[in-house]
Amino acid sequence: MTCKRTEQLDAYHDGELDRAAASEVARHIAGCESCQAELAEMVRLRAAFHDLPDEAPSADLWRRAHVIAEEASTEARWRILRIGVSLSGLAASILIVVATWSATDDAPTNHPIEVATGPAWTEWERVAMTLRTDRQPVESTVGDPTQMLADASMNDARMADWMIRGLSQ
Repeated sequence: MTCKRTEQLDAYHDGELDRAAASEVARHIAGCESCQAELAEMVRLRAAFHDLPDEAPSADLWRRAHVIAEEASTEARWRILRIGVSLSGLAASILIVVATWSATDDAPTNHPIEVATGPAWTEWERVAMTLRTDRQPVESTVGDPTQMLADASMNDARMADWMIRGLSQ
């Protein structure tokens, strides 16, 4: 079929078009071989189906249809169950990894923190080495690593804000 109007043929064949649209399609069909062939095939198929005897399905056919439908339904349930179990296992694994990582991340360190100083530090180097976003001189916290850690934990929100501002520039 090379005609773009063949989709209107179904409605024309079934009598679903209003009088004006049906007249327009009939004029088109008169001049279009592709639509004529398609309409002839529709008429032939309708006649073939119309001539089939009207029989009710047998009890055996109904029984087989129900068995097939039940098997398909059971298989789908098992497939969904397998996916659910797999996703639950994955979620549990992720939870275990995150919990283990979190537990080991908060472990205290027994070695002192060393802070290097130098006049040529850039802003990110200063913050990374001192864990402070304010402009307090580095030398004031070098001697007390415990105080540096306490100050750093108090400044987490300020640190995050500082990082976001730096990334947005």
